[in-house]
Amino acid sequence: MTNHIKTNEELFEELQENIQMLQLSCDNYDAGKKFVSIDIATRLRVMLHDTKQSTSLLSHLGYKNIKFLNTAYPIDPQNLMADYCLVGISYSPAENGLVFLPFLNTSEIKDWVEFNKWWTQPIYRNGSNTITRKQLVMQIANKGGGAHSDGTLSETFYNFSKNTDGWRAVIYSKDEEGNEIESDGEFMGNLHYASLRQIAYEFLESVSKI
Repeated sequence: MTNHIKTNEELFEELQENIQMLQLSCDNYDAGKKFVSIDIATRLRVMLHDTKQSTSLLSHLGYKNIKFLNTAYPIDPQNLMADYCLVGISYSPAENGLVFLPFLNTSEIKDWVEFNKWWTQPIYRNGSNTITRKQLVMQIANKGGGAHSDGTLSETFYNFSKNTDGWRAVIYSKDEEGNEIESDGEFMGNLHYASLRQIAYEFLESVSKI
């Protein structure tokens, strides 16, 4: 059976559909539906990731030569704590506690860089362990259920996704006598999804003029 070779028009239409699906998932994420992060990662993988067996939509169309928006704060080697380069921390009334939030357009960093530099730039560091944009997208897409669900995770990604090496959300309350009580605190575990949402923001800004 002869395979049909897609035309540039067909590939461009497919790219636009994926961009629209990505934007829809981002809107759902912002509305509180964090589970759509898996679809965000899957859309990014389809449009960006090249292998020996498959070619990304941007590569098919020759768009990887555009500049990509980098909003990540640089890693500080002197920082004794972990570096979270794409997110901030804020109180969420909906979750009654502190959460990681993507910077979106509020980051003070706005550089335009080549694709490979952007894709392989570390956006998290803890000690000598780092995670790049590529690694984050592929871990969530490949192991979080986008392509299949994997029973194993790298130790670095597990710590990153569960934030087991970082911030805890501590809730203060008072007992019946008015004494202040401090909870043990729970790890703020949405770090990987918030970072992914910021990567999606960067991507959408980068391809907005295609």
